[in-house]
Amino acid sequence: MNKHSIKLLALGILAVPLARGEYQLVPEVAPPGTHIVAVYAANSSGNAIGRVTTNGSDSQPVVWLGPATPQINKENLGGGPAVLLGLAPAGLAACGYAPDKRGIINAVMADNDDVWPVSFYSTEVSHIFGVCNAIRVDSIRDNLIIGVGETQDTDGYIHAAYWWNPGGGTMGDLGGHYSSATALTSEPAMPSGPTTPYIAGFAALGSGHVHAVIWKWYHYDPVDLGTLNGGANSYAFGINDSIEIVGSSEVADVDSNGAPHLHATQWRSPAADAITDLGTLPNGLRSSAESINNAGQIVGQSDAGDGLSHAVLWQGGKIYDLNQVFAGLLPAGVVLTDAPSIASNGLIQVNGHNTVTGEQVFYQAKAVTRTAVGITSSSNPAYQGHSVTFTATVVPVTYSPIAVLPGSGSVTFKDGLRVLARVALTASNVAHFSTDSLALGKHSITASYSGSDPFLPSNSPILTQSIILHAIPLSAPDSN
Repeated sequence: MNKHSIKLLALGILAVPLARGEYQLVPEVAPPGTHIVAVYAANSSGNAIGRVTTNGSDSQPVVWLGPATPQINKENLGGGPAVLLGLAPAGLAACGYAPDKRGIINAVMADNDDVWPVSFYSTEVSHIFGVCNAIRVDSIRDNLIIGVGETQDTDGYIHAAYWWNPGGGTMGDLGGHYSSATALTSEPAMPSGPTTPYIAGFAALGSGHVHAVIWKWYHYDPVDLGTLNGGANSYAFGINDSIEIVGSSEVADVDSNGAPHLHATQWRSPAADAITDLGTLPNGLRSSAESINNAGQIVGQSDAGDGLSHAVLWQGGKIYDLNQVFAGLLPAGVVLTDAPSIASNGLIQVNGHNTVTGEQVFYQAKAVTRTAVGITSSSNPAYQGHSVTFTATVVPVTYSPIAVLPGSGSVTFKDGLRVLARVALTASNVAHFSTDSLALGKHSITASYSGSDPFLPSNSPILTQSIILHAIPLSAPDSN
């Protein structure tokens, strides 16, 4: 029995082992008359970015306002459609690149119906192209947007770059005149504020090899994250707010042509030089980690010795084939091949293909977790006029590798049909309500959890609370 079962039994609301997790796998819909070419990321709001095409013509950028609501962004800089590659952790802010009338590729910021270029104060004249790979919204109040990617100077060198609205600059390499920024922390903070963004990517050494690196905001020189034993090259593709970085690294093993295999890799702290080989599916030779959220869940892809790429999740030191996690939900012939992003609420962008029809398929996937509420009283019975505290505890009753505990939502306490209070759930998944105004008699107290995606609402059993009078001692008889 696991810790979740033990907690439920203690609350008196579970008599059977935990059920297998329940899941949703929702296909992303193409705008009428188009088909989807690629979906690059989805965020905790259920928004996504990608590209669609009409009869093989030039592709158009699409922003999904939920998987069933695609919107083509027709705005551009005069030289053709934009390509949107980066999506903010929530909301509609995106970034990528677009050609202008001169044919110069510009890094751009965008939303569902607008595109605008971003440039540097001091280096705009030397700009040949810019590509924004990742974005975050720092401050809604001040409309500050930060993006990272790469830019090329007139000497042909490509540099990792950062932008904000407006402004930006370039970052250094490891001596090989090449670097690229692929991800940045999402914790809200001003660039010059008390918390500092970190940027992940990769950079060339003087030897020509490429290593995964991390930059601290406003620091030109990167920190070399190194490679797995026996590997010459490594690449960082994702980072979370705990400065855990994921990507891939070459290992000593090689294929029949002598090319080294790549394994998914995690760097937990550049200062501690902690590097972990995340491994592959059984019988697999190659894997890549592409995204990590603040819960430490990692997604990407791995082969399994069958000649196919499989979308995978790493969590708690284990690797899960998402084709098995979502077994029974997939149409016949569909293989999930890649998971390019995982949001803070566990929502995964997962892509694949139908081996029967040859079509590409794209889904937003998440665990839907049922919950239960236990309720206790600090004093039962309680004296009239004395304070009594009711405590509601919310726990999951289905559990899956892509679920995290709620820590959000609210609890409504009721006496019969009468609402007593609505209280926010704490990070410990409890809510407290105290009152000294219950009338004499018995009260049917319940607690109802509102739910918080992906956790479903639930109601507690009835707690019968008794309110009684104080016992009043009789006066001693008068001896006179």
